[in-house]
Amino acid sequence: DPVLKKWAETSVDSYLAELLRIDGRHYSISQITCPDCSTSVVLVGYRCLGCEDSQLYCKACLVKKHTPNPFHKIQHWNGTFFCRDTLHNLGFVLSLGHPTGQIYPCSSLAPVKTLVVLDMTGVHTLNVLYCHCFQAQDEVRQLLRSQLYPATQTSPRTAATFRLLEHFHLLSFVSKVSAREYYCSLERMTDNTSSVSVLDRYRELLRMVRQWRLLKLLKRHGRGHDETGYAGTKRGECVVRCAPCPHPGVNLPIDWLVCLSIKLTRFRWLYRLFLAMDANFRCVRLQVSSEAADPSLNRGSAYIIEAGTAHNHICTFGKKIPDDISTCSNHKALKLASMRRDPGLAVTGLATTDCSRHDAKLPCSCTDLQAGERYVNMDLTLLSTLQQTDIDEAVGSYDIMCMFLSKFSQRTLTYPLNLRPKFPATSFVGLIPKFHLPAHREDCHLNFNFNYTPRVGRTDGEGVERGWAVTNTLASSIKVMGPGSRHDVLDDHFGARNWIKRTMFPKQFLAWAKENSDSREEAVTSFKIFDAGIPEATRTEWRQAVENWEKDPKQYPNPYMPTVKPITFDKVRLRLAEAKACELVRSPALDAVNQEASLSSLLIEGLDFRELQRKMAQELAGATKGTENAKSKILEKANSLRRRIDVWCNTQGLHFPAAVVVRRKLSQGVSSNSVTEIPLLLPSDLIRHVAIPLSALKLQWELEYALAEDTLETIRQGLLQRTYLYKWKDRYTHGQRSSTRSSATIARLQDRINNSATHYRISRKALGSLAPFVEAAGWDNVLKDLKPEDIRPLNRDDVDPDLQVQLTRDPSLKAPSWIWCMQGINREGEAEMQDALRIGWCKARACALRYQEECLLLQEEMRRILQTYDFEANTWTERANDTPSTMVSLEYLEGRKAYAEYQRFVRLRMAVECKEKWKKLPSNFLSGEGAIGLEDEVYNFV
Repeated sequence: DPVLKKWAETSVDSYLAELLRIDGRHYSISQITCPDCSTSVVLVGYRCLGCEDSQLYCKACLVKKHTPNPFHKIQHWNGTFFCRDTLHNLGFVLSLGHPTGQIYPCSSLAPVKTLVVLDMTGVHTLNVLYCHCFQAQDEVRQLLRSQLYPATQTSPRTAATFRLLEHFHLLSFVSKVSAREYYCSLERMTDNTSSVSVLDRYRELLRMVRQWRLLKLLKRHGRGHDETGYAGTKRGECVVRCAPCPHPGVNLPIDWLVCLSIKLTRFRWLYRLFLAMDANFRCVRLQVSSEAADPSLNRGSAYIIEAGTAHNHICTFGKKIPDDISTCSNHKALKLASMRRDPGLAVTGLATTDCSRHDAKLPCSCTDLQAGERYVNMDLTLLSTLQQTDIDEAVGSYDIMCMFLSKFSQRTLTYPLNLRPKFPATSFVGLIPKFHLPAHREDCHLNFNFNYTPRVGRTDGEGVERGWAVTNTLASSIKVMGPGSRHDVLDDHFGARNWIKRTMFPKQFLAWAKENSDSREEAVTSFKIFDAGIPEATRTEWRQAVENWEKDPKQYPNPYMPTVKPITFDKVRLRLAEAKACELVRSPALDAVNQEASLSSLLIEGLDFRELQRKMAQELAGATKGTENAKSKILEKANSLRRRIDVWCNTQGLHFPAAVVVRRKLSQGVSSNSVTEIPLLLPSDLIRHVAIPLSALKLQWELEYALAEDTLETIRQGLLQRTYLYKWKDRYTHGQRSSTRSSATIARLQDRINNSATHYRISRKALGSLAPFVEAAGWDNVLKDLKPEDIRPLNRDDVDPDLQVQLTRDPSLKAPSWIWCMQGINREGEAEMQDALRIGWCKARACALRYQEECLLLQEEMRRILQTYDFEANTWTERANDTPSTMVSLEYLEGRKAYAEYQRFVRLRMAVECKEKWKKLPSNFLSGEGAIGLEDEVYNFV
């Protein structure tokens, strides 16, 4: 920063001098008398740090001057320096119940009381004079009307200014500061030298903050405009609704149900709910307090399910609903959660069901975990969320949806009617989030894949994970709260995050529209080019197959599943062994060469020795700084390998006598006698020196090709596992010990990936040597040169920090590496090629469709956002014009109407901002290649 550098070089001393100057009387150094009454202030004068006026005043004038500012910090000049002082010490009295600065006769009859007030400037002690007129309000109301919040309802002795509560409320959302940290800051603001004793009002602050949260919640959701008030608040009523999501009666057409039945599936999927389920094990709670001692004030009116309802559900069904052992990917969510059970914890985590498209919390969607991520808890969050809506179709995502969904219908029949879904099980589509899918088995990739599932757009199902990053910052403070306090704080923060999401919609949807418009054009164009090269009959057959599967996945085969499996090294090895067995049956009397070892066995063993030599070279290089014991063990392994290679070389001489002569020539003049330097002289190496039978060359070619494919598969599996381990470490690993172990596991996996890459390059080099002799063509278009940047995960949102740096430097790396684009490619026949083409065609079609669906979904969601704002503006208009049935004061009516009108204004302003931003939508959003508009008569999907 050049400005900072210049300041440090030229201005530090002058700035420091000005700070020291202010500690004296500076402008008032020559002042002799008080500017208001001419009293001498030479020996004793007072100044206010909160006022812009730097003059010195006498005691009486300063007190009079601060009638409207009772919480300013005062200093008095003692002739040498400024000392801390307070208005309370100077005799200031705060009059309540009347307009500020006016004195009424009742003040002479009222006793003066002491009140401790918490303000942003510190902790203050004030003398307070309450109004005792004939129609005077009680002390609590007088404090509230002076924007002072009392800590108790009878004879309050402590209060907080509204601005302090508002400041802490907002600060807790932005910085996640705890009440303890905030109160410590107030104490330091009062006196930072610790030379003055500050009254402890921390518990009172906790009480006032909690009440303030509830009052703001009720106020913002119109409960103050409803005559039933707090008592009439319904469950899930006080939430900031996700505006782009479908809400019947709010942002859907009046006849949306009729539209569904008449126009079949044209609109049905646009009105789906997109949900994401997950659990968080950082939001724990210690064994502090109880529900009876600390109940929730929100009582299930926001995002957390009411504690009594959740407790009854767990007690009733906790033992009836078994948690099946995972038969899929050995997912440890259930295992780890159970292992984390601690006697000191009352709650082991938090389960939730969120909006998976917009990362918003939904009403009555969160509940506590008692002993892990159990089905009974996750069922409660999902079913409770579905009870809050009339939408009759939903897409849900969950880390282990393959296991969760297997018996979901059976479990729902166990629950009471008021918890069962309002729609049949066939209307619930269960999928696995895109980031978690690589850790699952191959059949999960085919059946629970967002990319293959129709009518889901580009939803990734990972929205709930992004929300945990914010929630985790609360973990340290909420773990020591009582159950009710914890729930109320979480409700408050979830609501704040939903509101922040709303403010981001104008820019966010514009960015999404631009991104998906370009990607849609590219995907649709690519598919049309692919589709044009397929014969009409084949194309029709494939389209019919994939459409049948999309309509009924259980009845029709999955078109994305390979029907011909690619050849592997083990398959080649087995086939050669079987061929040798048949040869032995036909010709029992073999020559000496065949009796010693078959050519296939020789080559297979030679390939093994080649890999062992490479690994031994690594071990020897790493043993130079090891202990003598470690060095001796490695040398013993090297000697054992040498003996085995010597035996193999003798056997090789029976098949290739020239190999003995060539090896002897290559060894001449070589000073190194290491086992890793022994030339194996496989046919691909020997061909450069002597003629080799074509059968031997073809045999090595076949083995090397299969070995190259195997190593690529090992690399792919290693990358998938590494992605999963990074996510696992970020989510579950806490503390140095666990973090070190996780890092070590990832490092070992990375070594395996690197070794496989080296192995692949060696096999490919051998294939390059053999290709001219076996007349192989086009193989290098399949087995390409493996560069370091090609070894990258399939998902661009991998949490590997090294990958993120690479993506920043080279955006082209965001496209999948070629190692992920060769599934099904095989060199042995037409069936394999047709299988690969069919899968490639289905994937290209699915990609184009998902982008078309995403653009259509964005249009519908943008329409729903505007309609939601209009609905809420009309609701606040009705509240503004509604007149209470009971007699109330004019002041209350005006305030009531003013707040409603302001809320209406906010919604209209947000709608205007959306419209202004969305005027900049890209031209190809509605008219580019593959574009579809909501009002189109026909939806031209590819």
